Amino acid sequence: MNQSGLSLIHRTPLSASAPAEQHAELRQALDAYRSGEFETAFSLWRKHAREGVGWAQFCLAVMYEKGQATKCRPELALQWYGEAAQRGVLDAQINLAVLCDSGDVGEADPQEAAHWYDKAAQQGDACAQFRLGQLFDRGHGVEHDAQKAADWYRKAAE
Repeated sequence: MNQSGLSLIHRTPLSASAPAEQHAELRQALDAYRSGEFETAFSLWRKHAREGVGWAQFCLAVMYEKGQATKCRPELALQWYGEAAQRGVLDAQINLAVLCDSGDVGEADPQEAAHWYDKAAQQGDACAQFRLGQLFDRGHGVEHDAQKAADWYRKAAE
């Protein structure tokens, strides 16, 4: 739960949508992650994250946030979520929105959270659409707008 008492969504490499066509090392990293071999996954994802691969940036951010194969480094998680979100990685956009909304890393920034929920909602993510509806419904990070709230709730339900 965040400070406004609203339930939040959070994605991991196991729950996220992996790109259909991945480099063999990215598949290897996901397999390692699934089997609890976090050091292998971390090493491979870090390599590809530094090369600008959005999915790897997202996965690396999750590992920094959870402290898997590394110290828990929320500031690095935020940085890597941001890199991946800017590359259009849906799951990174959602996790970045969650962190901005909750204030778990630094000050809560409801406007930035709304921005990233909107980006994910525009990609058709029902959870982000519902969350954006909640934000408009309550005027949290955006101006209160009952019509926009209803529109986003409707899209989420479709």
